[in-house]
Amino acid sequence: MNNKNIAKEDINYGFMLIKHGKEAFCPFQPPIPTQGTMGGMGLMRLPCCTLCPLASLNEEKNIYKTVCGGFENKIDVTIEKIIPTKPMHIIGADVNNG
Repeated sequence: MNNKNIAKEDINYGFMLIKHGKEAFCPFQPPIPTQGTMGGMGLMRLPCCTLCPLASLNEEKNIYKTVCGGFENKIDVTIEKIIPTKPMHIIGADVNNG
């Protein structure tokens, strides 16, 4: 079992909270029905992330703070940032010569 709490950077959600190796979901947002595989129904849950006004991350102190339900909850986390990569180039494509 992974007892480590992580604030993982995401392109779409800012920093997401990962508790005990699993993504934490917002308890105040209902699941959103989506089209599942093979024409079935699926449910999508919104992650607990820093895009929410009730969550914030103090990167200097490694503290992820939520104020859900009116109670302040401070969680010690390890921060995982996205590692920037070099831009991709298509081999053999010459934009200037069409």
